[in-house]
Amino acid sequence: MSPTRHAAAPNALAFLMLHVQRPDGVRQAKALGAALEGSGSKVEHGSFPGQGLQGHAEINRRLGDPSYAPTAAVDAWLKRVFAR
Repeated sequence: MSPTRHAAAPNALAFLMLHVQRPDGVRQAKALGAALEGSGSKVEHGSFPGQGLQGHAEINRRLGDPSYAPTAAVDAWLKRVFAR
């Protein structure tokens, strides 16, 4: 079920990988990003404060809140991707 096993082309042209400071999540995001790049996708990474499972839960809960930094990163990425 690993997303890395589904990274082969054809795939989306662009991905944004967000993570907090959760070592296993950081490793997984980097591995998936590398696999996607190897198949021709453009990948950007966003690293944000937050520790462990609590930080992971916070990014899931707060994404979309205009005062939360990852929201601004997603908004800027979407603007770049869809401005093409």
